[in-house]
Formats: sequence, structure tokens, C-alpha cells
Amino acid sequence: MFNVLKKTLQSEFGRAKYEQYARSIKQNIREAKTDNAEIFDDLYAMLKSEDEKRLEEMQERLNTSLLDAFRVSRTYFWAFVAYLAAFVIIASYVIQMYAIPLLLFISAMFLVKTYEFLVNKFCYVDAHMVLIYKAVLDKIRVERRMDARQES
Repeated sequence: MFNVLKKTLQSEFGRAKYEQYARSIKQNIREAKTDNAEIFDDLYAMLKSEDEKRLEEMQERLNTSLLDAFRVSRTYFWAFVAYLAAFVIIASYVIQMYAIPLLLFISAMFLVKTYEFLVNKFCYVDAHMVLIYKAVLDKIRVERRMDARQES
């Protein structure tokens, strides 16, 4: 799967919940609504009973996937430079019988990298869902810290 955020969210919520949330966010985007309270409340109800260790692991996986999505965008420029350099070198120095298949191969690989870049760059629904998920995790963890302070 090319979309890092989508992969993480589907593994955290399950495919059915992910699709339900995605439909809701898309509907809200179409209607120019910014309120996603139903998703927030659903996630909150689902996660509030989790133990602190599990919540910490969830937050770590989320942070890792955000870094991975950023890394895809950051490395695309260098993939583009490498593609151009390889294309120029192969086109000018290699025997023509081998050049065409090699050029087709590196072009196909570059198209795959471009697709991955675009999917991760323009995943508004997944980014929106990540923001809601992160807010829920943060709220639960802050509430627990506050409760622990009040108990002591």
C-alpha cells in the first residue's frame, strides 16, 4: 500500500471503521463542515478503556507513520534527480539495444515513486483523520495525568 497514513489508520481502527470515518469526513468536506465531533466521540469511547501502555504504543505508531509520510515527500526530490541523471546517462552512453528497455524500466519505477508521492502528499481525508485521532489520544492521556495528580 502506498498511502502510509491510510495503512496505519486501517490497522488501528480496522478497515470498516476507517471507511466509515472516511465517508463521514468526505461528506463534511463536501458540505464545508468543520465539525467532526461524531468521529471524535466514537474514537474517544473506543479508546478511553485502553491502558496507558497501549495508548503510548498507538501514539508511537502514529508518530512513526507521520514521519514516514514526511520522508516520502522529502525523498521524492532526490528520486527525481536520480531519475533524470540515469535517464541522461543511459540515453547517451549505453548501446541503444539495451537503452530502450532500461529507460522504460526506470521510467516505470519513477512513475511508481511519483504515485506514492502524490498519494501521500494529497491525502486530505487521512490527514484529517490523523488530526482527530491524535487529539483523542492526547485528550485521554492528559485526562489520565490530571486524574493521577489529583489522586496523589
